[in-house]
Amino acid sequence: MSHQSPECLPLASTLKGDVEEALLQEPQTPAGGDENWLHELQVHRIELEMQNETLRQTQIILEESRDRYTDLYEFAPVGYLTLGKTGLIEAINLAGVMFLGEVRTKLMQSLFSCYITPESASRWHSHLASVLKQEGTFTSELSLLRRDGVRLDVRLDSRRLAKVGHPLSVQVALTDITARKQAEEALLKASALQSAIFNSANFSSIATDAKGVIQIFNVGAERMLGYKAAEVMNKLTPADISDPQELIARAQALSAELDTLITPGFKALIFKASRGIEDIYELTYIRKDGSRFPAVVSVTALRDAQDAIIGYLLIGTDNTARKQVEAEKKKLDQRLRDYQFYTRSLIESSIDAIVITDPAGIISDVNKQMEALTGCTRD
Repeated sequence: MSHQSPECLPLASTLKGDVEEALLQEPQTPAGGDENWLHELQVHRIELEMQNETLRQTQIILEESRDRYTDLYEFAPVGYLTLGKTGLIEAINLAGVMFLGEVRTKLMQSLFSCYITPESASRWHSHLASVLKQEGTFTSELSLLRRDGVRLDVRLDSRRLAKVGHPLSVQVALTDITARKQAEEALLKASALQSAIFNSANFSSIATDAKGVIQIFNVGAERMLGYKAAEVMNKLTPADISDPQELIARAQALSAELDTLITPGFKALIFKASRGIEDIYELTYIRKDGSRFPAVVSVTALRDAQDAIIGYLLIGTDNTARKQVEAEKKKLDQRLRDYQFYTRSLIESSIDAIVITDPAGIISDVNKQMEALTGCTRD
């Protein structure tokens, strides 16, 4: 007589009950000496049929589970590869196929290194060697070159797989980081450009907080104004280094232009920018030593993600040279006008008829005596 463990008794009892219930549905066997023997055979047959049905249902569940995991593997957005210890591709999912840009049949048993850019080759070999030597997951970033010439930046997460009776292999997860790399490169370029602009000595870059207190004072501002950044940051406003009389005049002009009262001071410098109006104007800056110089200032409001103003950026250029050129031109223009008046006076005061021609002999001017002699007007 067989002995069953206590934990199996409930299942056995259930099965026994199911068998007996099934027997009630069977045709009755005539009474006789073989009745018990036939009954046991019927019980055994029905038990086998139930066990077979249970095994079939279990097989269906296992197949469904396998199909789900296959779909998860095959259609994952991450590329999955199984490599041999030499780097031969032994298995690869659909995303991996797309990353490498080759049909699966050609990828199988080909070297993964064939799809790595030359500049990333040494990094890949070092990565593979580390994975084969030690337990754990190893991460590396490198570039792939597809057969169609498209370049992809990917992150590799790899670990070795050692099973008894099976050769050593490597499992690799590939994640496309091309967009992130492109964003990083764009950010680096923007940062380099921003740094070059900020550190330029050719113009002043002054950034304030929303209240106007200086937070950034670049190299150009230090050179133009004679202050060190530490002397003005969190201490002064741009109004403190500007001509006060010009601030009063600007506030009055803006008040009249915009029909609103604007007080002299920092508000007069940034009022238009705070309303989203482009504002470029001339202003006299006052250096630390008290000397003055004309500047052209462009003002921009700095805003956060919610479009709230968090500060202002004032970019200024020294306008001294242009002012000097304008002054010299004004002097030359005046001298030319004086010379022309003097020349005209000499011509008109002559008692002789005078004709002036250009190099081609065309008359360009005459005096009154010539007009009287010829009877023609000067025009």
